[in-house]
Amino acid sequence: MKLTDIKEYLDTLCESFAAVLNLEFTITNIDPLERVAGSNDWFKTHGSAYREDEMRPEWKNGFSLQMAATKKPVIVRDALAYMEKYYYDDRKFDFANYALIGHPILVGPEENVEGCVYFASFDKEQKKLIETKEDQLLLCIEKISNLIASKLEQEDLVDQMRVLNNNLTYVVETMEEGALLISSNGEIRHINKLAKIYLHLDEPKLGEMLLQDVKEVAENTVKTHRNNIREIHRTVDDFQFLLQVKSLYVNESDGDVLCIISPFSQIQEQINQTEGDTNGIENQLVFADKKMRELVSQATVTARHNTNVLITGESGTGKELFARLIHAKSSRKDGPFVAMNCAAIPESLMESELFGYEEGAFTGARKGGKIGKIQLAHKGTFFLDEIGEMPLYLQAKLLRVLSERKIDRIGSNSNSLIDVDVRIIAATNRNLEEMIERKEFREDLYYRLNVVPLHLPPLRERAGDIPVLVQYFLGKYDKILEKDIRGVSTLVLEKLMEYCWPGNVRELENCVEYMMTFEKSNVISMDVLPEKINGLKSENGEGEKKTLKELLHEKEVDVLKNKVKKYGGQPTKKQIKEICDELDISVASYYRKMNEFIKE
Repeated sequence: MKLTDIKEYLDTLCESFAAVLNLEFTITNIDPLERVAGSNDWFKTHGSAYREDEMRPEWKNGFSLQMAATKKPVIVRDALAYMEKYYYDDRKFDFANYALIGHPILVGPEENVEGCVYFASFDKEQKKLIETKEDQLLLCIEKISNLIASKLEQEDLVDQMRVLNNNLTYVVETMEEGALLISSNGEIRHINKLAKIYLHLDEPKLGEMLLQDVKEVAENTVKTHRNNIREIHRTVDDFQFLLQVKSLYVNESDGDVLCIISPFSQIQEQINQTEGDTNGIENQLVFADKKMRELVSQATVTARHNTNVLITGESGTGKELFARLIHAKSSRKDGPFVAMNCAAIPESLMESELFGYEEGAFTGARKGGKIGKIQLAHKGTFFLDEIGEMPLYLQAKLLRVLSERKIDRIGSNSNSLIDVDVRIIAATNRNLEEMIERKEFREDLYYRLNVVPLHLPPLRERAGDIPVLVQYFLGKYDKILEKDIRGVSTLVLEKLMEYCWPGNVRELENCVEYMMTFEKSNVISMDVLPEKINGLKSENGEGEKKTLKELLHEKEVDVLKNKVKKYGGQPTKKQIKEICDELDISVASYYRKMNEFIKE
C-alpha cells in the first residue's frame, strides 16, 4: 500500500491540520518521488519531482531525500538561500519567510521511509509560530507521521485480507466437494456451488430437509468441539439420498463449523480409487501356460453376463486379479470395485463391514451410522475373498442379498431395506463342498455363488508360466530397486522350475525380489538363490553335516507344513485343533512352532 493509494485521506488531513494550526501542510511520497497532498496553491503546483525524465534540482537537493537517507526529522529555520538557488523561476512567494519542520513516515518493523510530512511557513506570522513553538510542532508532526503510517499498515492489512478472502473463496468454489460454513446459531456464512447441488437447494422441500440434517451435525460439533464424520440418509418419494458430512470446528471463532459434503457416488469413487484401478489389469495377468489362457478366455466371456462367479485356488494364485479382470471387462467397469477379505476381519466386525449400521445400533456405533461395503459396490462389483471364513449366520444374510437385491443394515427396521445393484464374485482356497458336508457352509449359498466356477491351478501345475513370471518381476523390481538386471542364469531358472512353490505366484515374486536385492551382477546367479530352492540340504550326504536334533527339526517343519497345506495354507481355529489332535501337541505348541518356522 502506497501513500498515493490513500490520497483522498491525505488531502483531508492536510486541509484539517492547516486550518487548525495556521501553518501550511504538505506530504511527499518517496518512491516515486512526488508530492501527494498540500494545503496551499504553491504546494499543489509543484507535484512532480521530474521534468522530461530528469529529476528537478530542487527535489534532488531537497529535504525528502535527505530524510529518506537518515530517517531523521529536519528543522529549517531559514530556507531563503535554498529557495533562491533552486526555485529561481518562481517568485510568487516571499521566500524570506519560508521555514519548515519535516518528519519521515516510517512504516513496518524495519521502518521503511514511505514519505515525509511537512509544516511550512510563507508569511511572518507563520514563521514566528514555527520559531516559538518548534518543540511542540516537532512532537505534533511526529504524531501525524505515525498516524499516516498506521493508516498505511491498516489499509495494507485490509488489502491483504481482501486478497486472502478472494483466494479462499476461489479455493472453496473450485473444491471437488461441497463446502458449507455454518455459525453457532445455524446461520449460513458461506456455501459453494457443489454444496448447493448436493443438498438439492433448488428443490425447497428436499433441500430444507437435507440442510437441516447438516445443521444438526454442525450443532453437535459446536457442543462437543470435536470433528465428526456422519452419514445422512433420506428417502423421499422412494428415492434414496445419501451424503457423508465431515464437520470441522473452526478454532478461534464464535462457534463456526465447516461442513465438507460428499455424495454417495463420490464416496464410491474414493473407495474405488483406494481399491485400485482395474484399467490395464490384463498387463498384470502374466502367463504362458495353456490352462491359464483357457481360464482368461472363460473369465472374459463370463464378464459379459451379470452372473455370480466363484473363484477357487490356493493362496497366491491370483484370485483377486481374476476378479478385477472380470470387472474390467464387464458393463460395470465404470462402477466401483470393492474388495473384502473375510479372513482378515474379526467375526464381531464382519456384519457391520458387510451391511453397515444405523446410528445408535449398538454401543460405540459411529454418529450417523456407516455404509456397508456391499452398498458401496452399488452399480459395480463386490469381491468377497476367503468366503469360507464367513460365519453361518452372515451367510444367511448374504443369501438374502443375492436373492432379493436388498440389504438390511444393523439397527434398521423391515421398512428401511436398501436396494442394491451389485455383482458378487467370491473366492476361497478351501473345499466348500467338504465344508457343506461338515455343516460349516450353507449349501444354498454355495449354489448361488457357484454359477460360474473358475479354478486357478497352483504354480507347480503350470511350470511353463515361471519363466515369463520371472521376467515380469525382474522388470517390476528393476524400477523399484533401481537395478539393471537383464535375466537369470539357466541353472537358476531350472531350479526355479523344479521347486514346488507352496506359496504360488506370491512366493515366486518374493523370491525374485530377494535375489535381485543381493545380486551384484546384471544376471541372477546361483549365489543369491535361496537355500530352500537351491537344495543345499542334500539327501546324499554331501554338504554340511547335521546333528540328529537338526534333522529332527527339519522333519518336524516338513510335517507341519504338509498339515497346514492340507487346509490351503490358512487353517481355521477348528482345523488347527484337528492338526494338534493328530500330532498329539497342544495348540500353544503349534503356534510357537509355526512362529519359529516363520522366523527361519
